[in-house]
Amino acid sequence: MGESSEGSTLEAAALPKPPVAGIASLAESTHLWNELSERIPADIAEQPSTLVGGSLHSYQLHGLCWLVGMRRAGLNGILADDMGLGKTVQVVAYMLQVRAEQGGCVPSQPFLVAVPASVLSHWAGEIRRWAPSLQLLLYAGPAVKREEAFVRSVLPAARGKARIDVVLTTHDVLAGKTDAPRLRRLAYEALVVDEGHRLKNAACKLHAHLRAYRCRQRLLLTGRARCSNSLMEMRNICNHPFI
Repeated sequence: MGESSEGSTLEAAALPKPPVAGIASLAESTHLWNELSERIPADIAEQPSTLVGGSLHSYQLHGLCWLVGMRRAGLNGILADDMGLGKTVQVVAYMLQVRAEQGGCVPSQPFLVAVPASVLSHWAGEIRRWAPSLQLLLYAGPAVKREEAFVRSVLPAARGKARIDVVLTTHDVLAGKTDAPRLRRLAYEALVVDEGHRLKNAACKLHAHLRAYRCRQRLLLTGRARCSNSLMEMRNICNHPFI
């Protein structure tokens, strides 16, 4: 009985003690981040009047406030609501809010939205449904169609002679050898990448191309369910150089 007690004491004494300085530093950084996170969301009481497809849920309005606040603070961000909670409409509302705050000044820079090909039509439909006032350029499809879009819309916009509010394209097109130089003729209000978990490391081809685009803000969209099986994957996304 005595030996067991002594052994337990020795074993406990041998365990490394957590560094007090490290804990204090973590507590301080957590406090500062919590304070910052409370200050970031913009004070927006209602959705933009130009958002006409329906009404935002309260959490979506909070997401809009956060996106706008991050922009005003000069920060990039990750919108990681669960799948099915309407990240798309939050981004659409965000684009409309930015346009409203700009007061219709011309020329204005478009938003660049890159999505997987499988959800391209969904994004196009949501933008047209919720924000018909936005001039949408769907830069996708066959090479001939993309070239026509470049000549008809991108080139004039780059010269300040045409208006584009949103350029919607796919990950693959954005990184294409022919299309990337075309799309990089424009500077963008924000670069929005749907399914941002695809940017798991800085060495991926898509990441290298995305870094070459000129934009005021970068936003990644991802669903938590995609990262629920790997905390390391989520950590990599949060620490990604793109953000």
